[in-house]
Amino acid sequence: MTATSETDEKITLTLLNGTGYVFNVNDYITLRRKHRVVGALVGTCSIRGWSANDCTLPLELTPHETRFLVERGIAQLVSKQESLLRVPEASELVQYHEQLEAGFTAQAETLKALKLRETERNISNVLAGKRKKLLREGVAEADIKLDAAQILQEIADNFVFDRRNAQLEIACAHPQPHANKTVEPPSIENPLKYQVFSEFWT
Repeated sequence: MTATSETDEKITLTLLNGTGYVFNVNDYITLRRKHRVVGALVGTCSIRGWSANDCTLPLELTPHETRFLVERGIAQLVSKQESLLRVPEASELVQYHEQLEAGFTAQAETLKALKLRETERNISNVLAGKRKKLLREGVAEADIKLDAAQILQEIADNFVFDRRNAQLEIACAHPQPHANKTVEPPSIENPLKYQVFSEFWT
């Protein structure tokens, strides 16, 4: 086995705030099931904000867990600071805006389909409401001709997606390939605690 393949098999920990973070769900599951390292989920999947009862990736490891995984050869700690803080190239910006537009388009189509399904489910109420409105406006009952298919088509034609209400998808793991450099774990403030942690793990 070459050194490269050994590195490829290691779990990648991203250095943030002096410790390792895991952004890949498969790496997270491997750490829990195979290596008995739990960490703490610090992300949120709720539009209402962070909640202790509703956490998701990324996973924050303690400095002890980070050093332990690196020393055992289970993981490698990398810094992505230079790569992710640099000014993006023109081609990368174009690609980003294309993906953003595709996301807006998909979201608009989904919302439109939901609105049409909801209207179709309640079409009898919609027809009754339109009929009452026309009668109040003085249209004779005999002249009122309402067609469900036509109403649905009108809703589809007049649907407008307001981007101010769009939900932006923020990927947990960075969606584009980017450079990183392997770094050493930060020093442990209390070596005795680290020795105790290592002893209990083994």
